[in-house]
Formats: sequence, C-alpha cells, structure tokens
Amino acid sequence: MSLWVDKYRPSSLAKLDYHKEQANQLKNLVQCGDFPHLLVYGPSGAGKKTRIMCLLRELYGPGVEKLRIEHQSITTPSKKKLEINTIASNYHLEVNPSDAGNSDRVVIQELIKTVAQSQQIQSSAQREFKVVLLTEVDRLTKDAQHALRRTMEKYMSTCRLILCCNSTSKVIAPIRSRCLAVRVPLPSVEEVKVSFSFKKLLLLFREKMSLWVDKYRPSSLAKLDYHKEQANQLKNLVKKQKLSRQRTGVCVWSD
Repeated sequence: MSLWVDKYRPSSLAKLDYHKEQANQLKNLVQCGDFPHLLVYGPSGAGKKTRIMCLLRELYGPGVEKLRIEHQSITTPSKKKLEINTIASNYHLEVNPSDAGNSDRVVIQELIKTVAQSQQIQSSAQREFKVVLLTEVDRLTKDAQHALRRTMEKYMSTCRLILCCNSTSKVIAPIRSRCLAVRVPLPSVEEVKVSFSFKKLLLLFREKMSLWVDKYRPSSLAKLDYHKEQANQLKNLVKKQKLSRQRTGVCVWSD
C-alpha cells in the first residue's frame, strides 16, 4: 500500500495547486522547443521535486514515471572506487553528487558524460536530449561546481541539466548565469487552507469508498446479490470441470 502523499502527488503541471502562473510558464517553456538548463531553488517542502517531475512528464510523457534504482560504480583518478545510487528512467537520471563527498567532481563528470553519450529512446514525445537532475547542488565543492560549468557547455546538444537546491547563495555565478532560475516559494497559509480542505474531503471520500467496497465485497458466488442465475451457472460449470478432471484427467468445457 502506497503512502497517501505519494498516491495523490500531482503528476502533471495542470494538476499543481500552487503557483499556477509559474506552472503555465513552465508548460510554455516545454512547448517553445528551446529548453534551457534550469536552476530550481526554494525552501525545503515547497514542492520543487514535485514540480520538476511534472515538468519531465510534460517533456517526455508518462514513461518518465517508470523509475528504477541503478547502482553506478565510478573509479577516481586515484583508482578509488565509488558506489553511487541513482534514480533513472529511459529519459532522465537523478543523482545527489554531494553524497560522494570530495569526489563529487568525478561523479558529475562521469555521469553526465554517460547520459549525454547514450542514445535517446524513441517515443511519441521525442527529444534530442536527456535530462540529468542534480539535487543539493548548493552542497557541491567549488571544484565540482567549476567542473559542472565546463560539462554543461560541452554536452549542451544532447543533455540538459536541472539543478535543484534550497538556496543559490552557494552556487557559483558562472553556473547561475548558464541556467534559467526558477524560484519555488512556500505556498501561502490561505492557499494551503483552501487546497487542503478540498483535498482532505476528496481523499477521505475516495479512501472510505475503497474500504467500504473491500469490506462488503462478496467472498463467494453464493453471496452475489445480483445476476444470481449467471452466478449459479458459473458455479455449476466449475463443478462439471472438476468432475470431468477426476474421471478422465481431461478438463471438458460444456454449456
């Protein structure tokens, strides 16, 4: 059973409750055809990741939601092996390079290079590029950020970067200047009240209906309240099959 926060998470830009004008601007950005690198920033819990996933769905369609966890093995120049976990679809890859500590520069260069050189999967929403989503870029070392800036320029034709962080104050200016900045603020108290009241009622109705249906679901053909004649015919047919199998070892269908 999935958590409600995941089950009812918005899956498209049109379904976002807050900052609808920004959602429309992102949709227009996808449709214009010239998609840039993005720097998405805002406080924790504002919905940055949800907005990014909605944007990726707008770019590539529902296939982007078929996620898998991949274990990447990267060797540093000093022959040290790094094990990095990434989340990926056929169209994008998500990684937190700061997990690698001081080796974050190598992780960035190798992963972006791998994604940029891999062949795009054919789809109805074909794009000439894949997306690499880097989270917590404000925690990257300065060395890694300078390497990221060079990598952004080198693979621009086949790869777009979406950088995600809480604050841009620790992101170097050359990276900020190469990205379209998208600020995702926290929703206002009134926005939360209106959205939560409606969603709470809708969620409770759906979940209670689901529980009610499961509770009163007939457990056998004999307990069906409607189409009893068809239920009895089906029950008799099952009995005939069992008898036929016991006598001959062969299941015979009959009307």
